Amino acid sequence: MFPFVQTPTFPDNPNARFMSELVAAINSGDPVAMRSFADTRLNDDVLLGLGLANHARRLGKISSGSGGLRIERIDQDGSAVFVRTRQGNRLILLMGGVGPKGKGGYDLRRMPEGTASVREHAWPKGPQARDGVVRAIRGYLDSLAKRDLWNGVVLIAQGDRVLLHTAHGLAERSFGTRIGKGTKFNLASLGKMFTASMIGSLVDEGKLSLDDQLGRFRPDWPDVEARERVTVRMLLNHSAGFGGLFDSPGYDRSRRYVDATDISTALYGEPLTFPPGSAWNYSNGGFVVLGSIIEKITGKPYEMAVRERLFRPLGMNASGWADGNEALPGLATVYDRDVMDPLGLEPKRRDGMFAGWRGGPHGGGYSNAGDLFRFARALRTGRLMKPSTVEEFLTVPPVAKGPNYALGFVKENFEGQTSIGHNGHARADLGIFWDLDLTVIALGNDLSEPVPLTANVIRRFIAQNAAAFKN
Repeated sequence: MFPFVQTPTFPDNPNARFMSELVAAINSGDPVAMRSFADTRLNDDVLLGLGLANHARRLGKISSGSGGLRIERIDQDGSAVFVRTRQGNRLILLMGGVGPKGKGGYDLRRMPEGTASVREHAWPKGPQARDGVVRAIRGYLDSLAKRDLWNGVVLIAQGDRVLLHTAHGLAERSFGTRIGKGTKFNLASLGKMFTASMIGSLVDEGKLSLDDQLGRFRPDWPDVEARERVTVRMLLNHSAGFGGLFDSPGYDRSRRYVDATDISTALYGEPLTFPPGSAWNYSNGGFVVLGSIIEKITGKPYEMAVRERLFRPLGMNASGWADGNEALPGLATVYDRDVMDPLGLEPKRRDGMFAGWRGGPHGGGYSNAGDLFRFARALRTGRLMKPSTVEEFLTVPPVAKGPNYALGFVKENFEGQTSIGHNGHARADLGIFWDLDLTVIALGNDLSEPVPLTANVIRRFIAQNAAAFKN
């Protein structure tokens, strides 16, 4: 929640001046003024994403759709502002700020009435028993769903016992198909845990070491520095120096890649962004390279290797990959707000698959809550890797400027409780409170209401009541 002040006066700092000018441009209703703001105040990355003309049009749609904005509250540094539309009386949270060069960006979202946060909720006060925690979380999800702020599945379990398994909203809006407990969802980067688990099992089998160099498995890799200095551990930790894949010059969005090794060729000729092991940069490309190593060792395409060595033994029969050209029974359609509909006045549009090929080691698969629970239990109980290997994979290397990212798994702290897992952009989230042996899985198909936001609120409430799960 932002520390808001009630007096609607902007403080004197760069962020506040940017926001004040943004509101003034919108309220002017003048296309020239709005284009001038977009041209002089939005940074290059923001402009390149949509283009100057479309940014000016977007500001125009905010202006015409709102009838002007009336400021209600401003946060203490001026970078977040509650405004109300003069037309329709809608409550909007407007957020933004500038970088070192004085240019910046902004975002906005429609807010439920009477809230200072989109996920504000009347949680019960004081320590709760386990049943009370579960009951409160169910009420929270029901409340979000009624306001169209939650569309998905949540599963919470302690040990092997499922405590809560809910389903809200629509899997396909055109036909009114409801989401069920077994509905499949796109996972995006949550699937990086599958790749990490595959590498861990190969470590246990003695087929590779975390400190093996890339060149042992990919002697064909053209970059000498990458071949001789990048290790498996660095690839797992995003400290190898590879880029993001999708922005690589060699990546062809129109090409139908056949396996991870084929996809990895998109990185050929691209120099490392920093000396291996010296820094941290989240890298889809690095996980694609890991997938090619798995293919080299197993002699099978990544997708087939994961099905045979991970999904099938665990009974994960609702999990896999799609290439975007097939209709999969039970797979929820993904929706989002159109970027040119900033006030959320138009119906949500369909969004595409995370990737247009099968078997992405960096993510892009699908699963349901039941299958992911099987995966989580296998990880927590040592079925995926030996306990000593799991411990190593959950240890965060001392990499410069790196977050709490271990080896394919993220460690997060909630009120003193450590959660192990990974999210998938706005689509999916899996976290295990390791010491409580408690799993929280959240899956959704509405990108305008990111799944990790809901999952984090739930985890924080659980952590605040950790004593209820220790008996």
